[in-house]
Amino acid sequence: DREVRLRTKKGDLVTMPRKQFDTSFLTNHSITIDSEQGVLSPMGYHVGHHGAPTGERRKILATVFATPKNRLPHGPHRDEWGEASSSLRLQKIANCLASFCRNLYANEPRHGPQAIQDWESDLEWLQETYYRHGAFPFAWPSPRP
Repeated sequence: DREVRLRTKKGDLVTMPRKQFDTSFLTNHSITIDSEQGVLSPMGYHVGHHGAPTGERRKILATVFATPKNRLPHGPHRDEWGEASSSLRLQKIANCLASFCRNLYANEPRHGPQAIQDWESDLEWLQETYYRHGAFPFAWPSPRP
């Protein structure tokens, strides 16, 4: 299994096997995926009690959707994000947010209710803003396990 590398807003780095992912530290910190693994966090996307406000998160998601691939943060998974404003890009963003939710639900949902609420809200916004107005060839992911 791959490791999960998380960085809190205070700068603490936590690395653990994905199947042992513990969310208990989310109560007092914002969760971000370390830049070596993710695209959203380095672009400023953070959720939770100390995360970005709703409007700011949605601006960031819109920017991630529209940013050319060569301008996304460097990392081992950047090629998975597809071209700007593409079906693959929307699917990747939606799958990331939905999987973040499912991971918290599966482990200890009571430790991250604000993060879950933020991710679900942003996922609904993406669906209303982009998915429902296009002809995308993928099923919208569920944030629930």
